[in-house]
Amino acid sequence: MKRFGWLLITALVLASGVKAQKIKYKDLYPLLDSRQYELAIPLLKKFLSEDKTSAHPNANFQLAMYFEKMTLDQDVLKGADAMALYSDSAVAAYQKTLTVLTEKEVTKKNPEYYGAYQRRDVRTGKVGIKLSDILYDIEKRVNALTSRKVSVNNINVSLANAYSAYNISQRIYAELRQSYPDTRRLYLQTDNVVIQKLDTMAAQLELAVVNAGKMKTELGKIEKAKYDPKIEINPIKKYEEDGLDTTNFFSDEILFWEYGDWAEEVKKTVDTKVKPMLAELIKYDAELVKLKEITLKDSISMVSEVKDQSSLKQQLTIFDPNPLPLKIFDVKISELKYLAKLVEHHDYYDSADLVYVTTILNEKVSALQEYDSLLNVLSDYPYQEEAINYYGYIVKSFGDVPSFEAYIQESKAFADAQYDKKSAELTLMLERSNWLISENDSIPLFKTNEEIDTSGYYPVTIDSTYTAGLFFKSENSTKGYFSLVNKERTLETKVVFTLDPKGFSSDGISEVESLITTDEFGQVYHILFYVPLPEQETYAAELCKIYTADGLAWEKSLVLDTKPASMEVNTSGNVEISYDLENYSGDKSLEAGIILDKKGVIQEN
Repeated sequence: MKRFGWLLITALVLASGVKAQKIKYKDLYPLLDSRQYELAIPLLKKFLSEDKTSAHPNANFQLAMYFEKMTLDQDVLKGADAMALYSDSAVAAYQKTLTVLTEKEVTKKNPEYYGAYQRRDVRTGKVGIKLSDILYDIEKRVNALTSRKVSVNNINVSLANAYSAYNISQRIYAELRQSYPDTRRLYLQTDNVVIQKLDTMAAQLELAVVNAGKMKTELGKIEKAKYDPKIEINPIKKYEEDGLDTTNFFSDEILFWEYGDWAEEVKKTVDTKVKPMLAELIKYDAELVKLKEITLKDSISMVSEVKDQSSLKQQLTIFDPNPLPLKIFDVKISELKYLAKLVEHHDYYDSADLVYVTTILNEKVSALQEYDSLLNVLSDYPYQEEAINYYGYIVKSFGDVPSFEAYIQESKAFADAQYDKKSAELTLMLERSNWLISENDSIPLFKTNEEIDTSGYYPVTIDSTYTAGLFFKSENSTKGYFSLVNKERTLETKVVFTLDPKGFSSDGISEVESLITTDEFGQVYHILFYVPLPEQETYAAELCKIYTADGLAWEKSLVLDTKPASMEVNTSGNVEISYDLENYSGDKSLEAGIILDKKGVIQEN
C-alpha cells in the first residue's frame, strides 16, 4: 500500500507540470503494469514525446497494448471510427516496438518489464524470456488488429449500405402512402412511374437484406463483438397500417418490412386485374356510344343490345365500392332508354288515341325523371377528385376532365329541357283526356269537388270505359246521363234520362251514389242512382236499362227501404237489388231487397 501511495503521489507531481523533474520510466512502469491508464497514459505520452526517450522499447510496447485495449473496448458498430484510430495507433506502436526491441533489452537490461513472457525451455529446462516469443506475439497482435479493422470496416460498410438501402425502400413506401392513402387509389392510379418506384423499392429492400446478412456474417468472425442480430422480415398485411415502423440496426432483432413481395403483389394485381378491367371500361363505354349513334342515325331502339355489366361491376367494386364509371354507365344507359322511347313512338302525337298518347308521354316523362335523377347523382358525386382514379378511361372516352365535366352539364341541360317539354305536353294531354268532347258538349271525366261544373255535369261514376252522373240543364231540370268512354275521348254514345228533382237536386249531389252492371259483351248496362231522402231511412232511386247500340230501353223511379248493397242481373234478365241490411238501423222489418223483371216491372217477393 505504501508503494502504490508513493506511485500516486509521484503521478500527481509529474502530471502537475513541474518541469524541473524529468519522468523516470522505472517510476512510470508500475502504473502501466497495474493498468492505471488514466494516470499512466498522459505521463507515458509525455515520456515518449521526448527525443531521448521516444525509442524506449517497453514504453512503446506499453502504449501499443493500451491502444490495443482501447481498440477492443470500442463498440464495433457505434464506435467504428474510434476503433479504427486506436487500431492504427496500436499497430504503429507495435511496429515501432519491433524496430527497437532487442535481445539485450528483454534478457539483460529490463527483463522485469517482460515477465509475462517467461517460460521454461523444454530443451534445456531453464526458465527465461526469449525475444522471439515477444516478437511472435507482437506480430500476432498486429495481424489480429489489422484483421479486426478490416472486419469492422466491412461490417460498417454493410451496415451503412443496409441502412441506406432500407431507408430508400421505406421512403418510397411512405411516399406511396402519402400519394395514394388507400389501396383503391393505389391500384387504380398505378402507372409506369409507380411501377418504377415499386421496382426500386423491391431492389433496395433486397440490397438491405443482403448487406444485413453480410454484416451478421462479419460480426460472427469477431471475438466478443457483442452483436449477433436476428434478421426478420415482416409481411405487409394492411397497406393503410403497416410498413412505416422504423428499424433499429443495433438491436438483437433487425426487423424489415417485406416491401419486395408486397410490390410484386401490387404489380401482379395491376397487370392481371386492374389494367384489363380499366380496358374493359373503355370498351364498354365505346359500345354505349355506338348504340347511341345507331339509335339517333337509324331511329332504332338499341336498349336490348346493352350488355350486362354485372361482371364488370363485380370486378370494379373489389377495388372501389362506389366507382365513378358505373355512375356514368347508368346515365348513358338511362339516356338510351329515353332515346328509345323517342324513336319507338316518334309519331305518337299524331294518334287520336288519347290514352295511348298519354301513356307514351307518361313513359317518356318517367324515363326523363330517371335520367335526370341519375345525372343529379353524377353531378353531386366528387367526380373531379375521382376522375384521377380513372384518368385513362376519362381521357379515352371524353378527351380530358374538363370535357367530361362539359358532358355532364350538356346532358343535364338536355334532360332538363326535354323534361320541361314533355311534362308540358303531358299536362295538356291529361287535361284533354279529362273530357269527352263533341261539337256542342263536353262531359268531365273527373270529380268536381262536390260542385257542379260550369258544363252542368256532375260525374258520379268514372270508369275507363264509361261514365255516369247528373246533369243540371236548368234549375227545374235534373237529368241523369250515361256515356261510353273511348280512347279518343270523343262523345259518341250519350244517353240522358229524367231524374226526380225532389230526390236528386243540386243541393244533395254529394250524397248521390250509383251501382252499374254490364253484360259480358259490354252492350247492356243497368244503372242505379240512389240518394237518401231527408230525415228518413228510405232512398230515392232511379234505375235505367241502356243498350249501347239503341240507347235508353226503360227507366224506373224507385223508393228503396234502405241503402242498396249490390245489384246483379240474373240469367233471365231480372234485376236483383240487395239491401245493406248489415248497416240498417231502422226498426222496420225489411226484405232482402227488390227484384225487377227485364222490362223494369217490380216483382213480388
